[in-house]
Amino acid sequence: MTGRQLVYAALWANGVTAKQTAEIMGVTLHTARSARVRLQRKYAAAGIRVRNSVDMARILAAELPRITPQRSATARLPEPGRSGGRPSTITPDRLAIVQQLRADGLSFGRIADQLGVSRYVVSRAFARAERDAAVGAEE
Repeated sequence: MTGRQLVYAALWANGVTAKQTAEIMGVTLHTARSARVRLQRKYAAAGIRVRNSVDMARILAAELPRITPQRSATARLPEPGRSGGRPSTITPDRLAIVQQLRADGLSFGRIADQLGVSRYVVSRAFARAERDAAVGAEE
């Protein structure tokens, strides 16, 4: 059972009407009713008859011990010191080249052409380096 289905089932099991469920979940009345019908069909396919909130409460009481919590959002965060996504095309060595060429007066476009990357990559790396230098100077 998905987290959303579990919420619909819990509301139904607690006697919340379809109209109240729609308001709580921020969906239309049709969607709330459809969720109940889908739950009924799901259990009917397994040979379990769900006619009312009492039946749903009985099912939830049996299923809840088997439902395992999903990993939290914080469990998916990268390790400290690591960022997600692609590796940077501007390595520390290339950043030093960017800074030197920029100090020599070259535009981001010309630097990008020399390094074989986009102008956006060069300007973003340069801005990040300046921001990091400013933060380091404050400390």
